[in-house]
Amino acid sequence: MKYSASFTKIVASFAVVLVVGCAAQKWKAAREADTIEAYETFLQNHPDDENAYYAKLYLEWKRTRAEDTVEAYERFLKKYNASSSSKNTSMKIGGRMISPAEEYEIAEEARLLLQWRKTQSEDTHSSYESFLKKYPYTILWTLFRF
Repeated sequence: MKYSASFTKIVASFAVVLVVGCAAQKWKAAREADTIEAYETFLQNHPDDENAYYAKLYLEWKRTRAEDTVEAYERFLKKYNASSSSKNTSMKIGGRMISPAEEYEIAEEARLLLQWRKTQSEDTHSSYESFLKKYPYTILWTLFRF
């Protein structure tokens, strides 16, 4: 059976919509689950999707938080070109620059946790005092005021 060129184009367009819609639904499900496993599954099934960049970021962030060490936070900030001491909002994922608010918040949280782990490792009155002066509006302020 021979199909017209316009019918073939319509079928092809419908197939693209289905595939893109499926990836979008899978991305939404991964974000809602917000787990290492969900992001890994999304990346395995949709490695070239436009949200793969974000899936890599969130996956790396989840792994960094699970490790929860000075080295992990430094490695994360270095990998995504977000200096641990600057307010640089630019982060790189797969060579692509991104700087939306959520990625900025992740970088800020990484900086805060990095400094917190360093403060804990020093474990002195002055190190805690310095931390609280630098980060006065964190939840840690209510826990560790002097």
